[in-house]
Amino acid sequence: GYLHLLAPIALLAAVAGILYSLCQAEERFAAMAIGGFASTGSTLVTMLVLWSSLNLEALAVGLLVGQCANIAVLLTAAVRGSFLPRLALRPRGVEIGAFLRHAGPLTLSSAILQLNVISDRAIASLLAPGAVSALRYADVLVRTPVSTISPAWGAAMYPALVKAAREEGAYGVAATTSRSLRYALAFFVPLAALTAAVAPVAVAVAYGRGAFGASDIDRTARVVAGFAPLIIILMTSPVLAGAHNARRRGVVLLMGGTMNVILNFTLDVALGIWLGVA
Repeated sequence: GYLHLLAPIALLAAVAGILYSLCQAEERFAAMAIGGFASTGSTLVTMLVLWSSLNLEALAVGLLVGQCANIAVLLTAAVRGSFLPRLALRPRGVEIGAFLRHAGPLTLSSAILQLNVISDRAIASLLAPGAVSALRYADVLVRTPVSTISPAWGAAMYPALVKAAREEGAYGVAATTSRSLRYALAFFVPLAALTAAVAPVAVAVAYGRGAFGASDIDRTARVVAGFAPLIIILMTSPVLAGAHNARRRGVVLLMGGTMNVILNFTLDVALGIWLGVA
């Protein structure tokens, strides 16, 4: 029953993705942010209003309403900005072949990268009792704060990279990428070092209560310290990926994703035997 209710989300998400990309290309970042808030707020309000009568089904309805609210905001921004394209059965001037040659490797790369989550948890489950939990708790503690910044950073950066690619070619993309990376490294390398340094304190404050004892704090803190460089990666990879996207180098990103999965699995096994879950 929930699947029947949620089935339209496949179409709604595709429409929202197109409208989001239009707003990003036109640098309408306020509309993109408002759409995100509208989606979450509408889902929450709908769920609370309908919970007494529909129970868990209210969440499914809320997700539909939230996606519609997001589309409404993005659609309004596109209409007001006069950049909403007209619908056509046979669109002209669209390079479908070039689009598919670029989107195909990107799609495959995204699919391959999902294997990392599976392999990480599968191998961690063989290392020690509680290792999967330590991995998850540390991942949330490190990734969640930065993940609130990284998508916005990438969304704002991409139009600048595309503009540089159009106006100045490879040199412009290189200059913009280099400048962005310098800013990211200058700010986030010290933050990553600080995260590793305060890992025991951060874990104790976040989780140190109830059955979460001293040994759990120690193990999770080690994983947090191991995850600390991920802060740098999460903030620099949108710049590098955006630069290759702007130049339509999808195959390069596919090669990176493939190497990522191979190295991730190999090092999980090799370092897991030596260092445990950390």
